[in-house]
Amino acid sequence: MKLYLPWQIIRPVTATAYELRTINWPVIYIIVFLAACMNIMLIHSYIPADATQTVICPTVKDKNGDLSDSSNYRPIALATIFSKIFEHVLLHRLYEYLKTSDNQFGFKRGHSTLMPIFLLKELLRFYCDHGSTMFVCFLDASSIRPC
Repeated sequence: MKLYLPWQIIRPVTATAYELRTINWPVIYIIVFLAACMNIMLIHSYIPADATQTVICPTVKDKNGDLSDSSNYRPIALATIFSKIFEHVLLHRLYEYLKTSDNQFGFKRGHSTLMPIFLLKELLRFYCDHGSTMFVCFLDASSIRPC
């Protein structure tokens, strides 16, 4: 894995001489320190437990529903700023290695969940036009809970 210098993590910005004089230099020192910390964590494959802590806040799903029912709440995890910056740095470094299947439609840039519906309709039309049968099975996985 390639190591980056602090100024390589930040997107390049063209600055005038006046802007360079007015830069808040303590911010630059913080960026250098964060880059060093993240490079060390990646080199040693170790992330401190404090850097991965999150706060879980329950959020009500249905405000008109029973507020005393635990299934009416959705957990929201609030991560630290450090972990968000670290995730962004990791994504920037690993983006070219992350590949998804052409059959994945949700959670993918430039794709919609309407695309598989269109694909299913086209397949049904193709098999009906050629006098063949097509069997389809739908699975509702919304009520599945992890063990």
